[in-house]
Amino acid sequence: MDERIEVDGQAFDVSRRPGLQPVYDFTWVAGRHAGDYGFTSAVYGGAELGREQLERTVQDFLSQIDPETGFID
Repeated sequence: MDERIEVDGQAFDVSRRPGLQPVYDFTWVAGRHAGDYGFTSAVYGGAELGREQLERTVQDFLSQIDPETGFID
């Protein structure tokens, strides 16, 4: 699964790594460090994340970002 999602005006490319445990890579494509910054999220138990869960994961990430630096506090 590769898709672009937009949350709170910020765009992220999301890709799922192949394998048994769902692991998602989120690349921030709109923001101060576009394309060079993002995060990874792993899901234990084998259940894939749906669109709403992916968006919540991005919201959690964005809530940690310092608006002055664009990096996690």
